[in-house]
Amino acid sequence: MQNMSENQKYLENLVNSSIEQIKHLAETNTIIGNPIYSTSGNVIIPISKVSVGYVIGAGEYNSIAKKLPYPLAGGCGGGVSVTPVGFIVETSSEIKFIDIENKSAYQTILNLVNTILNKITQKESENEKD
Repeated sequence: MQNMSENQKYLENLVNSSIEQIKHLAETNTIIGNPIYSTSGNVIIPISKVSVGYVIGAGEYNSIAKKLPYPLAGGCGGGVSVTPVGFIVETSSEIKFIDIENKSAYQTILNLVNTILNKITQKESENEKD
């Protein structure tokens, strides 16, 4: 009975230490990055997607013929994947999200044309004010 409680504590420690490491890897700053301040006054905040996979397994190896001192074997493994998704860009006039995930060439060209048109419109409105 005492051996079973030792095995249970071993497994609990194994799981708890693994979960703590995953928490450290997938902290908030990993998902929503630290802001980057440009000289023009714009603020850029990187956004990422974090995927976590985790598995744990254990088995008992009891033998009637031979009494083993440690009849439990266990292990765990996991992985973390951090994928950039886009950026939040704050300018003096707007806040927008620039998506960089799963973009086709068509979407990229449309976004580029949209950005150019916005800049032209901004320049025209500045010229009219002067």
